[in-house]
Amino acid sequence: MLMMKKNKTPKRILYIQRPNGGGSSMSLLELVKALDKKQFTPIVLFYQDNVFRDHYECEGINVICVKGFNAIPPREHGAKNKFYIRSINELFFTTLPLVIYLVWIIKKNNIDLVHQNLGFDKAAMIASVITRTPQVCHFRLFSGISKTKKFLSGFVDAAIYISESIKNHYSKYHSELTSSQVIYNPIARNNYNKKDVRKLLKQELFIPENNLIISNVGRITPWKGQLYFLQALKEVIKKNPNIKVLIVGSTRDTQKDLDYFSSLKGFTLQTPELKDKVIFTGLRTDVGKIMAASDIVVHTAIEPEPFGRVIAEAMAAETPVIASNEGGVSEIIEHHVTGVLIAPKNIIELQNAILELINSNELSKSISIKAKDFVLQHFSIEQHSKNMQQLYSKVLLNRRRGCAEVGIDRQAF
Repeated sequence: MLMMKKNKTPKRILYIQRPNGGGSSMSLLELVKALDKKQFTPIVLFYQDNVFRDHYECEGINVICVKGFNAIPPREHGAKNKFYIRSINELFFTTLPLVIYLVWIIKKNNIDLVHQNLGFDKAAMIASVITRTPQVCHFRLFSGISKTKKFLSGFVDAAIYISESIKNHYSKYHSELTSSQVIYNPIARNNYNKKDVRKLLKQELFIPENNLIISNVGRITPWKGQLYFLQALKEVIKKNPNIKVLIVGSTRDTQKDLDYFSSLKGFTLQTPELKDKVIFTGLRTDVGKIMAASDIVVHTAIEPEPFGRVIAEAMAAETPVIASNEGGVSEIIEHHVTGVLIAPKNIIELQNAILELINSNELSKSISIKAKDFVLQHFSIEQHSKNMQQLYSKVLLNRRRGCAEVGIDRQAF
């Protein structure tokens, strides 16, 4: 029987955050704050500067920001870039330089485990293999897997999925990863006083005191469905003029998303009912306050949502949620119990759901209370960090056993 020597030195974990998604950065922030620092020391590496960087540093987290590498932007639908030219450019000007850099970072910081926070990252996977460092991959988005990444997945020690829906999607790519599990995103307790934050937000945005606030929070991109939200509100506002609408979020610098943002603004200006009712706030780092200040939060994704962090955050704020019933959303909301589910793109259903919550204080209150209880029970930061730490310990133990069985000294690498 193999006897493992206890090591009281905290294991050093390198978290790699690719430039994508505020939600993944926020979830990671909650995790590294909650880690037992006697067991694990987090180091967070951003591939580009991140709007949440200050939040990490304020918590005393060691942050590394990659400089000098120009990440190739995602190819847009209909782009005429030739595949092979793009692949060669990516290999020589992004992947290989990043691999060399990451190998240096891993060795310099004596990293014990690499946590890729947004799915398979090719450079991080290769660097982990070269340095013989255990690695886990955190899957947060629906996407395909290239042949190269599928091959490299054989060197991954564990996969983490943010929902059963995501796990089912990826199971066909790497079902052999036995140390894998669903670990839902952590949602912080929302302890804001709803009355106070609503008053302050109305003052900041010049919203009349007697107005309801209906918010849509998420990246400005077509699949998030903000246009259907605005179309539904046109009829709602006819019946309830004392409403202000918040579109909270920013857009990526791609032509597709920029055009969509312009179309949303154009629709608002051309629709008399919406002209003075809609506020585009841009990116906000105080989403918790927005959620607590809102009377209703509406989620209108027209494609499957991997988890629905915005939904869970609104529920934690004791604010009723209306959401598109796709992807991981059904794992969060029970219809008319912890929220209201609608079919994606169904403007009539959305109108009726908003009016139902406006006109029934009893239903709205019941949903809000049960939703908050559900989130606190199932998505607590404490449970999330506990599950993560157990997974890390299992991966590290299995790797040490494997090295010992074949006579490899990991400290030599």
